[in-house]
Amino acid sequence: MAAGTSISIQEGIKEISPHCFEGCSGLTEITIPYSVISIGASAFNDCTGLTSFTIPSTINAISDGLFWGCSNLSSVSIPSSITSIGVTAFYNCSNLDKITIPNTVTSIGSAAFEGCSKLDN
Repeated sequence: MAAGTSISIQEGIKEISPHCFEGCSGLTEITIPYSVISIGASAFNDCTGLTSFTIPSTINAISDGLFWGCSNLSSVSIPSSITSIGVTAFYNCSNLDKITIPNTVTSIGSAAFEGCSKLDN
């Protein structure tokens, strides 16, 4: 995938499969429609070009390893529909410095934010 690649998922797609975009370092932006109700584990693992991400309100869980190694990811918008954050979901997102976890989240998996050295609270 070429650097600076932007992807818009087609309306009507319901699921993004596990590991779907894994290692797509050129992916810098992705637009996900409200028809998507599930994003599989490690779907964006090592997408080092991503800098921000908005999770649609149709999603209720952040999967295990979803953003593992997205080293340039600095902000994530988490909607109040989210109730759980999976194991290693943001592991080694070393530039992540802006995230608000809504009070609807009742479960955060182990090492979910390990290696997120810019997070301070």
